[in-house]
Amino acid sequence: MFEICTFCQQPYDNGERVKANFVGRTKMCYKCYNQQQRVIAIDFDATLTKYSGWKGEDYKGEPLEGAKDFLRELNDLGFRIFIVTSRPLKGIDNWLKQHDMSKYVDKITNLKVAAYCYVDDRAINFSGDYNKTIEIIKNFIPYYKKP
Repeated sequence: MFEICTFCQQPYDNGERVKANFVGRTKMCYKCYNQQQRVIAIDFDATLTKYSGWKGEDYKGEPLEGAKDFLRELNDLGFRIFIVTSRPLKGIDNWLKQHDMSKYVDKITNLKVAAYCYVDDRAINFSGDYNKTIEIIKNFIPYYKKP
């Protein structure tokens, strides 16, 4: 059975397993899937902003030093930047515009997206060893709470 790639419009064998762009659930062939511009998913609080705990939906804090340069460099490297946050999305775009960062950001979402990698202040990298991961979790402290 064949599918039609929504990007190149060429048929491909879905027996190879249909790839999906999780942002839009778009079916595409392997060639188009592998040629997609890579997405970097970046958390908002304590990754782009100074953060010392929740202070309400409207409080966003100031940018961390170097945040704008970080986004610019990723953008210059050809990455698409998605801000992934558990915050209400309202106001994030305005904050980015206020701090001249919105031009580097392709999307703001509260959904997990298919990404080349995630940048988050609370992320733990799974290395294949569950026991080691449990120890890391038990001892985890976000950087902004460390003494």
